[in-house]
Amino acid sequence: MSVHNGEKYLRPAMASLLQQTFADFELIVVDDGSQDGSPAILQEFAAQDSRVVVVSHENQGLTRSLNVGCQRARGEFIARMDADDVALPRRFEKQVQFLREHPEVVAVGSEVLLMDEQGWLIGPRHQPPGHAEIEARLLAGDGGAMTHPAVLVRTTALRQVGGYQEKFVTGQDLDLFLRLGEVGRLANLPEVLLHWRQHRQSVNATRWNNWAEAKRMALTDAAVRRRLQIDVAAIVAQEQHRPERRVEHLNWARRAVNAGYTRTAAKHLWLSLWSDGPKRGQGKIARALLKAWVRSLLPRQVSSR
Repeated sequence: MSVHNGEKYLRPAMASLLQQTFADFELIVVDDGSQDGSPAILQEFAAQDSRVVVVSHENQGLTRSLNVGCQRARGEFIARMDADDVALPRRFEKQVQFLREHPEVVAVGSEVLLMDEQGWLIGPRHQPPGHAEIEARLLAGDGGAMTHPAVLVRTTALRQVGGYQEKFVTGQDLDLFLRLGEVGRLANLPEVLLHWRQHRQSVNATRWNNWAEAKRMALTDAAVRRRLQIDVAAIVAQEQHRPERRVEHLNWARRAVNAGYTRTAAKHLWLSLWSDGPKRGQGKIARALLKAWVRSLLPRQVSSR
């Protein structure tokens, strides 16, 4: 785990890992030059649990910090998670068992549930289960074919491919998964094993503008290694800008209602209407829409917290 100014969500993230049913692991946390309360929180956890290993250095970025942590790792497998996510209790148990039963697989992810900044569940990401579909999506530039903070990798395979390439500011997961797929098979477990937090301060959000270049580099490199013809320019041209807040909230509301999280849906419908500031008459419209929305959905209410 790499942490840079992550105090807001760090405690629940750390607690979720230390409460795993599979307990034989070390938790290597690289403090990447945090200027907030993260170092104190990490030292507190380290004092309470001998499995926590804290490595501190000046701010060097996510990719370098991931390599520092992986180089310190001594285990058979290396799990990844970010400092704002929450692992479900049986994540390690299920993923370790799967890799031990499937020696041809070098990395396994899982289904994940998206959650918003306050931890309200939005819905599943719908991860592809098998190697062929994962590979097809990766070669189409979709790094989300495996959710990076939900992955468990064989240490030997990670070192065989050389770890993370530090030329990637973002998209380092797409590049890594493409290279891992060249030395073994990839898989996602169908069970939800991670709650993946969505917020505007995340690396994915703040580095959005770097995605097109990251895809171009990762796919160009893969085409050379694999001797494939990939229309990289066409794939990169499809890269979209991050949606404005109003659209993002509306997308989350739709995903949440499809997954049965109707309280979350109502919340983000409201936020979609007000995210750019109230406009004349908007409050009355929003209240009417919300009443109709919630009234139609309450019989199927599913708790989201």
